[in-house]
Parts: sequence; structure tokens; C-alpha cells
Amino acid sequence: MNCCGKKRQAWLREEKTVQSSPKAEVHTSSAITDQPSRWFEYTGNNQLTIKGIGTGTPYHFKFKGDKLSVDYRDSFAFMAERELKVTSPDQESRY
Repeated sequence: MNCCGKKRQAWLREEKTVQSSPKAEVHTSSAITDQPSRWFEYTGNNQLTIKGIGTGTPYHFKFKGDKLSVDYRDSFAFMAERELKVTSPDQESRY
């Protein structure tokens, strides 16, 4: 069988010498980290400790009506918790 003019070998050599650029660039957006934190109020009857998904920070709600400031990156998962509601630090608690 004849060789194809050693094109494959030349192509492989060229691939090794050419600097490959990354296919996708990873940018850490400061827009996300510059967002203000969100306040959450605990409406459950016991205590609740949640570890933030974005930061890994543990948040501990000690009693019903307890309010904590939650990092913006963690706040989206907290919105899915049925015993937590978004509030503000100066808002009057109903509990």
C-alpha cells in the first residue's frame, strides 16, 4: 500500500509545533461577585443550617423569624427552600 505523500506525518508534526488556543475561555465575572447580598427569613419551627452552593459558606438559622444576609451566589438555591423567604433586614417579622 502506498503512502499518501507523508501528509499525515507532516500534519502531526505541524500540530505539535503550533500553539493551540483554548477552545473556551473561562472568565470570572466580577458582575456576579459585585451583587448585593440578599436577606432571608426562616419561617420553619426548628433550626436550619444550609451550606451555600456558590461559596460553601454555612448559614445557620437559629429560630423562627431569624434573618440572615446570604451571598448573592448562594441566594438562588435558598429561594427554592420552602421554609425561607426573601426579606429585608429592616422589615418587620410576622412571627
